[in-house]
Amino acid sequence: MSNKNVKYCGIRPRLFAFMLDIIIITALAAVPVAAVFLLTRFEFMRFELAMGILSALKDLLWPVLLGIIYTIRLVSSKKQSTFAMRFFKIIVVNEKMERLSLEQSIMRFMDVLFVIVFTFGLGFLTTIYRKDRRGLHDIIAKTYVIYK
Repeated sequence: MSNKNVKYCGIRPRLFAFMLDIIIITALAAVPVAAVFLLTRFEFMRFELAMGILSALKDLLWPVLLGIIYTIRLVSSKKQSTFAMRFFKIIVVNEKMERLSLEQSIMRFMDVLFVIVFTFGLGFLTTIYRKDRRGLHDIIAKTYVIYK
């Protein structure tokens, strides 16, 4: 889509927003671990058991699940962006320049995973030379990242 009123977002703000989102997700993922620590700190045995259970969640499952929900839900929200994307004033839209549905947001997330796995991340480099600054995942998902 070629819309002269639209300013497409390049790779640098998107990369910075991604890194800031990682920090936000990590901080959010630490909350349950901190809560367990504070609630069980006086009962050593219960604390050890709780920390053992939370260790798997903390290390792998919980941050990944939180990141998936965070990204999919916020990109499909009325704000059309994650918290970090809002800081950089960028949003995700579909081909009609409208908000993504939840289903479109899920598919876009799956396309990001596809690009990471099958192109070793090189699919993101298309944002450098394309006029519309779309990554391979945006082309597949039929989305754009634009300035608000």
